[in-house]
Amino acid sequence: MSVTRIYLPLGSAACRALSERRLLDGTPLAAHAVTRALEVTRPGVGEEVYEHLALQAAARTALEEARSNGDRVVVAAADVDTDLVEDRAGQKDDPSSVQITDVVPLQRIASFHVADSDIALSAPAEDEDLELSWYDATELSVLLELL
Repeated sequence: MSVTRIYLPLGSAACRALSERRLLDGTPLAAHAVTRALEVTRPGVGEEVYEHLALQAAARTALEEARSNGDRVVVAAADVDTDLVEDRAGQKDDPSSVQITDVVPLQRIASFHVADSDIALSAPAEDEDLELSWYDATELSVLLELL
């Protein structure tokens, strides 16, 4: 089985549901990943840079939602079966856009990435990275206390 690292933009409600139900539902789930379209935008920079770009795209998606509802910017990094990942880059403006066609169980989540609480008010420019703090997937309860 082949797996793909995906980045899921989340809000506090999704984090709480993940804690209670032990999975993310709502299929299809909007996410970001390293796609061929993303690789074409910056040829030859390497997998680590592509992963960073996909994570930042997910964080910006989460930021858009946070601005509208006062939420925190949260991104979950998960490893899912490649067959569940549908490339949406041709249908969206973002070259890392994908959708996930099944639930994502908590045990498939590797980490959470969370922006400072005031990021929605002072977001960096489009070409700047959002600063994200890293939390292990086992720290979901700690993350919930921040929300």
